[in-house]
Amino acid sequence: MNVTVCQLDNRNGYIVPMLEKLSTHIQENHSDFLLLPEMCFSEWLAVDPAPNLERWYQAVADHEIQISKLAELGAKAVLGTRPIVLKNGSFRNEAYIWSAAGGSHFSLGSVGKKTPENRHNFSLVLIKSIT
Repeated sequence: MNVTVCQLDNRNGYIVPMLEKLSTHIQENHSDFLLLPEMCFSEWLAVDPAPNLERWYQAVADHEIQISKLAELGAKAVLGTRPIVLKNGSFRNEAYIWSAAGGSHFSLGSVGKKTPENRHNFSLVLIKSIT
């Protein structure tokens, strides 16, 4: 299994070019599994001293859009997190796993068994900022 672990610059204007470079890396290296950074499809929400309702809802929408496009990256499975707002108004960070075969699942169960026969290849990629 080939695994890609990455860091993305999630400032406005940077995410789309970063995802294009990430897709190229995944395809060139035949990555099966992609581990994304925490809530990477919007600007980092933790910079606000208190939760900003408008920014949080925008981040939720940004993540929904990008999660719906994960197939374009070319990995067979992706693990990441996304911002959500619970019915009681509480802000949360929710883990998801996406697979090419099954789409998105917002609860984590068994991802797979590790057996002695499995060989794991890990590749680390840093997508540099575009200036």
